[in-house]
Amino acid sequence: MKNIARVCGVLIVIAYFLPWMSMVFASISGFTMGKMAITKIGEGGGPLWALPSLLFVVLGIASAAVNNKRGHLASGVYVLLVVIWILVEMAGGTRGSFFEVVGIGLWITLVAAIGQIVGAFMLESESAGESTGEAEE
Repeated sequence: MKNIARVCGVLIVIAYFLPWMSMVFASISGFTMGKMAITKIGEGGGPLWALPSLLFVVLGIASAAVNNKRGHLASGVYVLLVVIWILVEMAGGTRGSFFEVVGIGLWITLVAAIGQIVGAFMLESESAGESTGEAEE
């Protein structure tokens, strides 16, 4: 149970490369959206939420490597807030069903961010139980 937050950090990294938006004939990953946002910055366009999403990979790997409550909370809360921002922006600009446009990668990222926050609190409670000697022998 102490590795739930760590696994969720890795899932955030993997989901960044999965489809975030699914159109009729194309799927766009978070990585592709980030690259497009960097390109559009020079032209003064592009979705603003794509820039903060570029940190998802770094935060996911760093929190999985460090594996402490503060790292998992920082990563989980940051990713959760950006994903909520993305979902709100997508809901406002979609034609047709919102659930048809949002890809599997974004849903996995949302669930993994929530799991990372919950896992951070579970990590603390397990380490507190071990430090007080409450472990079963």
